[in-house]
Amino acid sequence: LTIYILEITKNIPHVTRGSCGSSLICYLMGISHVDPIKYDIKFARFLNEFRDTLPDIDFDFPYNMRDDVFLELEMKWPGKIARISNHVYYHEKSALREAIRRNGIRKFISKYDIKKEINKLDKKIVYNIKKTTKKLENTFKCFSLHCGGIVYYPDGIPEKLVLGNKGNLQQICLNKKDISSEKIFKIDILSSRGLSQLYDCCDNKLINFEEEFYDKKTSDLLSSGNNIGITLGESILIRKYFMKIKPKNINDIALCLSIIRPAAKKARDLYNTDDKSIIYDDDAIDIIKEILECNDSIADKYRRLINKDYKKTMKELRIKLEKKGYRNEKIKKVLNKLNDLRKYSFCKSHAYSYAQLVWRLAYQKAHNPVRFWASTLKHCKSSYKNWVHLYEARQVGVKLNNNKIISIYAENKRNNFENLSIKEQMNKYGYWDMKTDDFYPGCYYFIKNNKHYFNGIIATSRILKGGKYIILFIGVEKGKYLELKILLDNIYLTNKIGVKGNGLLIENII
Repeated sequence: LTIYILEITKNIPHVTRGSCGSSLICYLMGISHVDPIKYDIKFARFLNEFRDTLPDIDFDFPYNMRDDVFLELEMKWPGKIARISNHVYYHEKSALREAIRRNGIRKFISKYDIKKEINKLDKKIVYNIKKTTKKLENTFKCFSLHCGGIVYYPDGIPEKLVLGNKGNLQQICLNKKDISSEKIFKIDILSSRGLSQLYDCCDNKLINFEEEFYDKKTSDLLSSGNNIGITLGESILIRKYFMKIKPKNINDIALCLSIIRPAAKKARDLYNTDDKSIIYDDDAIDIIKEILECNDSIADKYRRLINKDYKKTMKELRIKLEKKGYRNEKIKKVLNKLNDLRKYSFCKSHAYSYAQLVWRLAYQKAHNPVRFWASTLKHCKSSYKNWVHLYEARQVGVKLNNNKIISIYAENKRNNFENLSIKEQMNKYGYWDMKTDDFYPGCYYFIKNNKHYFNGIIATSRILKGGKYIILFIGVEKGKYLELKILLDNIYLTNKIGVKGNGLLIENII
């Protein structure tokens, strides 16, 4: 079925997610573009004798062509391909809301006002709401559509399973657990904005992801931190590691994509040392294989067990190590390496597949910046504020205000926008008219007496775990961004769009 899908979608590019890239068969048949032998990717991560569920294959197609893929499937196998469901259950918050409705209160209540509204009610109604809530918790609520899972029924979709049509395909009531227990093979048809972005940059011509090449201009672009607009690789955290590692190939990109995850903090600390740290699941397989002197399949079994039952599995590993004559210090060091494994499951073949996409997007940005940014504005959504992509595109010559014919409503909106001051435009729309190359007025950055003084507009932000600090990424002048780590109590926002102040340099990556 997978090969047939590739045959009927041969004019549409794809990349794979997950562990199917671990399979040499998948690579040789063109399902994945990652050579598992070349990159030392463990097949056991995909399939082994201890796995009790069927593996699946996850495809990414361009987001704006995924419906075409579903249509092709239905035309090829009418009435035989179905989309699966999610089974949605009531949990504490949703059960409470439903209990309120069932007790006759049907007005809209903000999530911040629920307790306040309940406190206004009669005691008997409150008692009934609590009773209904408890009764509803963990009970079935409804079916929702799975993000992309499809299954194939050679004799036609059983009528009793059909919920109705969802686009070009029928939706069935089974979820992924049901599919797995019935030993039905599932394929996920997913979508990627980055793939649409790249496909457009390449004049809608197929991309040879397997071709690996070094390009100095691309490497220099990433090494300088010029990563904005590169889907899957434009966060401020990955920017820091692009600048530290200075990617020259797919291995380096995959490493950067992997070590930015929270659970890989130890890997980030050790990436430039000789101490072997866990970055991929494949590394965990290698470490377990070494300490137990077993094969990949047994090592992967323990890797999965660590994720499912950490304490029991670590105790079992300790006993095995003691029997092998390991001393306590050595045991502690070995088990510490596996300590964070339960917090994530990151697949090497997944990282390499996405690294191929990121490298080619970076290549387009380095060599075809106008085409790259025109495609980015057309296809991509971003965690950055509205002004960031627009301003970056403006800098390479993309025309933002063209004279194409638009509706009267769009014309009115444009006129309203142009009649506002730059400050009003930013406050209302999150960007300004950018009629010139000048950066947003009033911004600055300079160093005086070892202190760094700044006034800039916010590009993106996040609050660190614990809620004590906020990380701000701000634009201060043309082509210059700063990353700020600020105590929440000390922050001063200028009109909610910017921040100014001074501080000491923590890390020389600006």
